[in-house]
Amino acid sequence: MSDRWLQLNLKNKCDNNACSCSGNKPGGLDSKRETRIESITGFVQYTHKYKEGFKLLPNLGDGERLELQQNHQEIKEVTEVSVYYWDKDKDCNTPLLLRIIKNGETHSPIYYKRYDENEEEGNPDPKVWKLYNNSNSTSLQDLLDDRNLGRNNVFPLYLDQPTKHFESTSNIAKSINVQLAGSPSRLPGSDYIVAEYKLNGQGETRFSRVMLDKDKVNGIEIPADAITNIRLYSSSINDSKVPVMVEFVGPNGGNSKWFHTQGANGTQWGEDAGSSGFYTGKGNLLSQLTEQFTKRLDGFVCEHHNGVTIDLSHGVSTGNERQYCCEEHGGKKGGKVSVKTENIALNTAPGNFITVYKHHVEEGHKIADIKFYQDDNDSKRRRIWSNKLRLPIPGPVDIYTFYSGNNPELIYVYGAGGKSPVKGWFRRDSSGYGATWKRTYKKLRGIRKDEIDRKQLNCQQWTALAEVLKKRGTDLPGCTPETAQPSTVARAEDPAGELGLEPEDEEEDGSGDEQSSDDSDSARVNSAPGKDGPKPDVAGESGANAGGGGASRSSDDGTTTSETTTPTSSATNAVHSAAISSTASGVSTPQPPEKLFAETTLGLGVIVSSVFGGSGLTGFLGYKGYSLYKNFKGDPWVRQI
Repeated sequence: MSDRWLQLNLKNKCDNNACSCSGNKPGGLDSKRETRIESITGFVQYTHKYKEGFKLLPNLGDGERLELQQNHQEIKEVTEVSVYYWDKDKDCNTPLLLRIIKNGETHSPIYYKRYDENEEEGNPDPKVWKLYNNSNSTSLQDLLDDRNLGRNNVFPLYLDQPTKHFESTSNIAKSINVQLAGSPSRLPGSDYIVAEYKLNGQGETRFSRVMLDKDKVNGIEIPADAITNIRLYSSSINDSKVPVMVEFVGPNGGNSKWFHTQGANGTQWGEDAGSSGFYTGKGNLLSQLTEQFTKRLDGFVCEHHNGVTIDLSHGVSTGNERQYCCEEHGGKKGGKVSVKTENIALNTAPGNFITVYKHHVEEGHKIADIKFYQDDNDSKRRRIWSNKLRLPIPGPVDIYTFYSGNNPELIYVYGAGGKSPVKGWFRRDSSGYGATWKRTYKKLRGIRKDEIDRKQLNCQQWTALAEVLKKRGTDLPGCTPETAQPSTVARAEDPAGELGLEPEDEEEDGSGDEQSSDDSDSARVNSAPGKDGPKPDVAGESGANAGGGGASRSSDDGTTTSETTTPTSSATNAVHSAAISSTASGVSTPQPPEKLFAETTLGLGVIVSSVFGGSGLTGFLGYKGYSLYKNFKGDPWVRQI
């Protein structure tokens, strides 16, 4: 039907096969409005379609017209023509792009761009739609985002890649982007990382929509104000792929808008209306964030991400509530964490005992973080953290806690979930409550879950525990050493130690790989927000809770500062996403032992040292003997020659 023609009128917004455009239109011309477009997000499409073909005239109404090649008066053999609008342009007053299909060849569409009055490419007459040669095969999504920026001055935000830019050749798109505003930082006493981004635009550039990968996020209503800064708050509970909260920072100290994710997939969000107490002042500064806000993050991680924040505050362990987690699950609903009080006695003197508090998390839940409030003061939130803890920890998990005064000093973690369960002792570093905790292997390796659950320790175990606690302000009654030698059976059954690592020397206070830049927690710390997010410039705690320094204190406004910190090298502070070493991840390659037994022990003398050295010794002793060597290397009753 080559004699059929259509003069498209953009104002008509033809829908439901009710085309009111002028022309010698073919019968059966299909016209419709579409809001769900394949591979397109955030736009509305009006389409006229007729498979037999028609001629499209250049006049689009109201002075708008298409740029045609010389001596051409229409576009022939058109089978489909579509015009696009931003989905927030409710009245569809600002058309962006025209897409033409000829002879049903959808793989090679023709595009016409509508430039705005302030765009150089629109000169001399912006109402003349410019033919676009899509030689780079730019996607329709990117073409629409480009025109949406040019005409509506809005830019898409990707939560997983905040600095992502769409493909474009227009001048305006070259000067507008989203950039990281400063280095990401950790909220004091917590696992949460905040990264702030700024939209660098022209005039009142705003965000058009919020995306997560290729999916549009539902539930986040972008404020109408000219907001340029956003903050993404992330947690390790979901590998930081999806932020826990998003803040649209109020301009000039105005009220911010807060939204929280309502599921692990990150596409469903809700607004948090209870944000009046999140700042201590009107400046919307990160340093003004309160503990009320951090607790809110704890609650959302528990409610929507199945991750609990263990609270080892003295008041929680000794209080009447035997279950806790968050506001959603607490109170009459119980809680995901149960607390039990036990007394561990010396087996030769049952009257001598120490109280331990067990915090238990069931299978199916995860420990997102471990906190406590120093001296039960809500303004002094502290974090119990070590790269050996490998947070988050899948349940079931038991955490046995020993106190000195009102603060935890020593914990025993027994995890039974996941592929590489965390098991072992951790102690507070002597440099202060803000430092990273140290793994204690050698001194307390004879005390494990079974001994604690039996509520009895022998003299050797009691003495070892007393030595560790004495350095942290708790004195236990002494005992007379027993004559029995320590049992070797339990150790032989677990040659790698309870942490799943090769036995190592004791981690010293104020030193060790807890401070290094390659620890697993810090390497995670910001692949968020998003898989390609920035890396923070700190390892472990930041600010008041830095792992390398002295004691910490908190100011009245809930922020934390550090009193006497020890300077750390740039290598310590650098954080990268390189793979963690096999030792740090719990896997190491056994090395052949050197010389095992003293001459007076075996009576083999030179035979052992010269004939059965190196790998030959492993074959001579067999796996059991080699396992015993690995476990007992360093015991006083085994001397090396």
